Amino acid sequence: MKKERQEDRVRRLVDLVALVGETVPIVRCGSRLIGPCPFCQEEDDSESLEVFAAEGMFGCSNCGREGDCFKWRMMFDGLTFAEALEACAASVSSYRKVA
Repeated sequence: MKKERQEDRVRRLVDLVALVGETVPIVRCGSRLIGPCPFCQEEDDSESLEVFAAEGMFGCSNCGREGDCFKWRMMFDGLTFAEALEACAASVSSYRKVA
């Protein structure tokens, strides 16, 4: 059995909808989870950001930015990958850091 990498475990445990929803109003529109993209310069981007909960990914149909929980933290908070990993790990209560 292959050992799960730390970043893969954190990515799997993070609730991306909750993470994005901390800063962007996310609404359900049918089967889609959408909201305004904080990275767009467009004036009317109220539905350009889509969160794909099952895949743990987000994407914007206007600016094309996309990614996972780490990429969100890196772009939104201006963090490095290592800082984003630590921030996401800290937000997951069931996460235990492996030495």
